Amino acid sequence: MGMLQGAPTQFENCRDVSFGGVLCALPALVANGLFEHLEKTFPSLSGYYTTLQVVTLLAYMALCRIKTVDQLQYAAPGELGKLKEMWRTHRIACITYHKHPKEAWPEEEFSNSQVTLPRGESVVSMKLAERGSWIGDKKNGLWVREVRKLTSSGHQVSLISSVYGQSGSEDAARLFSRWSQENFFRYMMQHYAIDLLSEYRTEEIPGTTRPVVNPRWRELDGRIRSLTGKLQRRRAEFGAHAIHPESDEEAMPKWEHRKSELAEAVEQTEHELEELKRARKAVPHHLEWGECPAEDKFERLAPSRKRLTDTVKLIAYRAETALSNIVREALARPDDARSLLCDLFRSEADLSVDKQSGTLTIGVHPMATPRSNRAIEHLLAELNATEMQYPGTSLKLVYTLVGVSAN
Repeated sequence: MGMLQGAPTQFENCRDVSFGGVLCALPALVANGLFEHLEKTFPSLSGYYTTLQVVTLLAYMALCRIKTVDQLQYAAPGELGKLKEMWRTHRIACITYHKHPKEAWPEEEFSNSQVTLPRGESVVSMKLAERGSWIGDKKNGLWVREVRKLTSSGHQVSLISSVYGQSGSEDAARLFSRWSQENFFRYMMQHYAIDLLSEYRTEEIPGTTRPVVNPRWRELDGRIRSLTGKLQRRRAEFGAHAIHPESDEEAMPKWEHRKSELAEAVEQTEHELEELKRARKAVPHHLEWGECPAEDKFERLAPSRKRLTDTVKLIAYRAETALSNIVREALARPDDARSLLCDLFRSEADLSVDKQSGTLTIGVHPMATPRSNRAIEHLLAELNATEMQYPGTSLKLVYTLVGVSAN
């Protein structure tokens, strides 16, 4: 008998499936390429679950805010199982701040521009000016677009861009709304645990030509820093003692003795510090990785599982973004889209299989308010228009909102 190559994906009629609403994200996951390169990138798993099923489960976990595999034990048993030279050669473009721009441009060059932020959520007015600039030396430099923003205080904020296919105002929108990037990472850490360690296995660092700090030099440098702090404290103590001489003749010998002790301690510390500095100077600051002593070599965290889970989380985030753009169309407050989708993904749903018609109907349970139900109905109509089949099966997905009459 051969080894099991994975069980087929099968569905049965079932009511009140926990997290069943996450199935609404499946068309967006497929559209964002979750399964596009599975066969080429990952070997087939030998066991009960297939690669397709495992990757699908990881995406469902991310969307349901189940941040680790261990947290699956707190879900209802079996419920999730039911759901299962690069600038020129490659033309990689870049937009970044120009830290050291040249002289200020005349204010007459700046004009008011209506700038739409990258996600289209709002339009802001900026005073912008644009020029072509050469950065770098004559041999290895590069022509870039330089866009400057004039602030209310008269300061000019400069950016440079090699994205020649878009306008200067688009460059400005992307960079001057950098807070959106910070919000992205905060959102990913809070909701998708993008900063979470996926495993604790380590591996040897592969061969590298990059030098590393000499462990012996690091040790001497640490001792020098510590001794420098001690010397500063002793000098301060000596100075405080010396500027307050004893006026009592009987106490003068004791004061002189203490002053002598402090001076001797300062002198001794200075001597030790000079010795350590000479020793550090004689030791190479950096070593090639292969020259490091074996006891000083360290390992890195194995990256493979982290790369896989982070890739799935990023695709899940893009799928959520695509769905939120649809939901926004039916919401009075567009900022409520993501929170509504979170509720949808964690909601219950009824699964109904019709083998004759080849359909899998996902009956999503109603939301808490009528306005939320209208937004979800709008989303489900868009999903039904895709006429998508569940991956690994021949069943076409049909989405409905249970117990809500059509408008």
